[in-house]
Amino acid sequence: MSTPAESGAPPARTNPPLVEPISQGSHPPARMTDTGWIWWKQRPRREFPAEPDPAFTLVGDVLIQELMAKFDLDAEAIARIKADIAHLEAELLRYFRETDHNAKKFQNGFRLYNWRLLMLATVATLVGSLQAISLSISPAMLLVLGALETIIALYTVYVVNARGRDASVEDWLKNRRMSEQLRREFFRYLMMLPPYTQDEKDFERKRKLSHRAAMIYADQIPDEPSILEGRAS
Repeated sequence: MSTPAESGAPPARTNPPLVEPISQGSHPPARMTDTGWIWWKQRPRREFPAEPDPAFTLVGDVLIQELMAKFDLDAEAIARIKADIAHLEAELLRYFRETDHNAKKFQNGFRLYNWRLLMLATVATLVGSLQAISLSISPAMLLVLGALETIIALYTVYVVNARGRDASVEDWLKNRRMSEQLRREFFRYLMMLPPYTQDEKDFERKRKLSHRAAMIYADQIPDEPSILEGRAS
């Protein structure tokens, strides 16, 4: 039997493994498959960190060491990468940590709110079913079940009103958009992709990064670079 390479047929398509984006507040890997039970891995927490992790970073020392070994980088390239990361730490990562943390916090709150409503609806349905059954079996239980149903209804009103005082879905989406824009600027700067071109002087690249990061943090969208920017004519 001939192999796909011998027969000239293209090899079977394989999907790359799913990698969870680097973010704060994620659960540790569960003992499940990488592609299954995603909803469980992203389950909400009752207690969420109040402040961003000051040690959180997108490119750590371990990854830098792996890249150095894999690509056999010279001393000049390594020094440039470390200098760029130091500037990114001061001018961009502090914004990224805050917006990424806020996005995860608001997302966690929204999911926790929906889980509570789901549980309350399930319990209310169960109590209602027991009321229907007790009508013919034990009418005396109707008062107890009716009181329990009232308590559930009042608690549901409390949960809905408490959620109304908290941040909304718009806050979650806004902070996630800002953090992903900052993440994109981080890797653009590190890889010298437009608008941070190799032809620019170092101080010009740094000034441009600081300006664009501050704009994103202020919920303003900087101009997108042209796909031809930075290419040789």
